[in-house]
Amino acid sequence: MTPAPTDAPTTSPAGPLTIRQVLVSGAGDRYADMACVSAAAARLACPNARITLHVDGATADTLTRRPDVTESFDEIVATPVDLPTPKERSRFIKTSLRATTTGAFLYLDLDALMMAPIADLVGDDIEMGAVLDRMPGNPTPVYPGFAREYYRTMDWPVDLAGYYNSGVVWWSDAPAARRAGELYHEHWRRIHRDFGQPLDQPAFNSAVRASGVSLRGMPVAFNAMIDASPRFARRARIFHYYTVVRDGVPGQTKPGTLLEHLIDHLRDTGRIDHAALRRAARKRDPWVNIDGGFTRQWATGHPLRAFRLGARNLPGRVRRWLSPG
Repeated sequence: MTPAPTDAPTTSPAGPLTIRQVLVSGAGDRYADMACVSAAAARLACPNARITLHVDGATADTLTRRPDVTESFDEIVATPVDLPTPKERSRFIKTSLRATTTGAFLYLDLDALMMAPIADLVGDDIEMGAVLDRMPGNPTPVYPGFAREYYRTMDWPVDLAGYYNSGVVWWSDAPAARRAGELYHEHWRRIHRDFGQPLDQPAFNSAVRASGVSLRGMPVAFNAMIDASPRFARRARIFHYYTVVRDGVPGQTKPGTLLEHLIDHLRDTGRIDHAALRRAARKRDPWVNIDGGFTRQWATGHPLRAFRLGARNLPGRVRRWLSPG
């Protein structure tokens, strides 16, 4: 496994880019809408891409009432999954993709929006590619303690060189990548069985380590986790948001994000806001409001706003600095 990100030239994959995404939608969530806007962003960035949506049987039944979803994708593949919760069924399908499909592909979480082509970052000479994981508010890569505990319990090796995000992954069709895919699902099932947790990222990292596949550490632009740091938005090819449950509704992001705006616009009007997508791609701006601190404004190419905001806040900062206690 190669921990250092690289911009080394690659041999681009032959033919159109294949993108695979997973949708398991429960009552009241926003994931079906998220699937539409994520696919729309990918279409703008890579018009020739072939985008396949993988769903469980229950979600497939609901899509008969969502032509906007079915029309957003080139193919819908339904997989029967006998697990009780949407999250469990989603992770079952996600961890199975490499082992159950043919050909190289880009895996893309639904909360990721492609802003620019990636053909120069992926190719036949890369067995796998992923970006080191970050947490909200922390731009430094982290190796979570709970994952290490899983590995010790399972007697799996711990590779402290890097812990990778599994939400945006390049998968080749090489034998080593296919072996990693088999172990990915196997390890997920063991973690789910022994710990009662449907977490796929610990399984992904342990599978990469155990398979011996050559994983290229991709540049942050390939999977810009902008909630970790606004500066990741600059030159980003793919924005990746953190989603949460808010007011009892799963699949929500922080207010003011481009992703939340696109979902709200789709739900209100029945249409994708392509103008907002194009603006975001042009400016590499993952937000739609003009508010936010100096760092966000500077990172997204608004230096005048950043300096005006900094100048406006400077007196208050000085007063706080000078005040005793």
